[in-house]
Amino acid sequence: MITSAKEYLANLQRIRDLNLHREVLQIPSDELIYNVDLNKRTVDSPEYLSTETDHIAETVFFAVDRYYEIYDLADSTCIIQYINAKNEPHIYVVPIFDVETYADEGKILIPWVIQGPATVAAGPIKYALRFYHLNEVETLEGMDYEFEYIINTQIATSKILKGMGQAFFDGAVSPFDNVVDENGETVSVETWQALYSQLVEIFKEPEEGESPVRGALNLYWTILDD
Repeated sequence: MITSAKEYLANLQRIRDLNLHREVLQIPSDELIYNVDLNKRTVDSPEYLSTETDHIAETVFFAVDRYYEIYDLADSTCIIQYINAKNEPHIYVVPIFDVETYADEGKILIPWVIQGPATVAAGPIKYALRFYHLNEVETLEGMDYEFEYIINTQIATSKILKGMGQAFFDGAVSPFDNVVDENGETVSVETWQALYSQLVEIFKEPEEGESPVRGALNLYWTILDD
């Protein structure tokens, strides 16, 4: 059981230590790189991050000085704390540091893969980067954690663009006007809306002993069989 904010951040750090890869990222030559200035604590942010309901469709790259004061940030845990357009807070744990591409400039390249929680709604998304390192210490009460350092940026703001995905299931417009079933009849918006709703419920609450993916596949095959 997590009993404190420090323990929570320590768990993030352990996850990061288990999964962090230092590798050269393959990025297009014309990819925009956004600068993080830790002296001013500012983040150069893109106007738009992604489109509503996208998932792992966009990656934003930040470059930050590898060394800040006496600390090598390549040894830190980096998280991106953000609040989406529905005012829901989330944390993204950065899984990859590229210490090679901009090594001559003394910078680390940090990717933020934009995932579903960030794009759940169109509108402004606020975010900030945090670099930290926790040390485990022994106290009279047992083991605890203390911060060796914490470095935060100011809040940056970008936008999630409005998409058509939600409108499809509101019945305002159908992307399936030309889709027909095995009898040659047009598949209605209501049919797709019902399927969508069932899929959402299955992924939220799979049957006991059944994985969400398996449940969705079972539903898919049931619809095909019908």
